[in-house]
Amino acid sequence: MPKTFTISPAHLEAFSQQQQQRFEDEMVAYLTREHPAEAKKLGEPGMRDLIRQGIEKAKGYNIVLESDVARYIELMLTVSPDFDQADGAPEILRRRRLSGMQKLDALENRQAPPPAAEVR
Repeated sequence: MPKTFTISPAHLEAFSQQQQQRFEDEMVAYLTREHPAEAKKLGEPGMRDLIRQGIEKAKGYNIVLESDVARYIELMLTVSPDFDQADGAPEILRRRRLSGMQKLDALENRQAPPPAAEVR
């Protein structure tokens, strides 16, 4: 029978930090490649700060899968760091029955407000 071992909380925390660092590095590379103008404005330290904020904000809305968190961060970069406070966004993000993907799909597919009536 194989010997069993226990992973300590300190080991789990170290692993978690290593995974977050890997995710951050991948996001910096992706955002720099896909959104060079925005990435240049922020610089690498600013992007890392945005990514860390995005991870925490997404977690608060129960958006936890890496692909969904990446989409959330991309919206922060391309729309606004506070896009989650825009019209209707808080209601969508707080829906407990929606998955992270469903929340982000709903945000990205929201219909634009109807145009103002023409003045003649």
